[in-house]
Amino acid sequence: MNVTATTHAGGVPGGHGVNEDLIIKDGFIVDPRVVDKRVAALEHGAMTRVDAIVLHQTDSSTMNLEHAKTDGIGAHFYIEKDGTIYQTARLDQSVYSVGKIRSRCDDSRTCSKEEKTAIDTLMNSSASYGAKVKALNTREQAKAYPDRYPTNGDSVAIEVVAKFDPKTKLFERPTAEQTESLKWLTQALGSHYGLDLQTDVYRHSDISYKQADEAKSLVFQ
Repeated sequence: MNVTATTHAGGVPGGHGVNEDLIIKDGFIVDPRVVDKRVAALEHGAMTRVDAIVLHQTDSSTMNLEHAKTDGIGAHFYIEKDGTIYQTARLDQSVYSVGKIRSRCDDSRTCSKEEKTAIDTLMNSSASYGAKVKALNTREQAKAYPDRYPTNGDSVAIEVVAKFDPKTKLFERPTAEQTESLKWLTQALGSHYGLDLQTDVYRHSDISYKQADEAKSLVFQ
């Protein structure tokens, strides 16, 4: 769905139990549940449509935006352990959050014969692993959603604060307050943009090259 400067939504196709209008003004949600904490360095150019929501976890015990101010990598929203929702980037701006995406048709084994051959040739080449991943990402980004996974250019990113344990390879499980806030935010955004929560909400680990447990424990509906 196209992004506009000031929008109201309610009762749109794909609504998921959110009966109230979601008001977005100048890219920010106007609601007492959302705290404006914009970091200008996170915004990397106009995002003219939203096709999906991508869920992340931070690998931190609390929200820390200092790195975002220097490296420009982060999300549109962060949800603290007490359930507070912070909006850190405008919804009409893309953020650097997804990283390089995998091949959707290869993961689901639905590639055409020609596409599968092209992907296998690329991934079995003598190039470094990093170069192959970069080339595959470039190939995928040329496709239209939903033939590919969502990218920085067409998805809203939500980070849930949680520490990663390198020994167990697991993230902290969300608090009850985080789950409540995540459900509200995901469903409100889904209703606003006409997204299907069954098919248009993704866990970061399912579409990119991340820790396998990232966002797996998050409940959003």
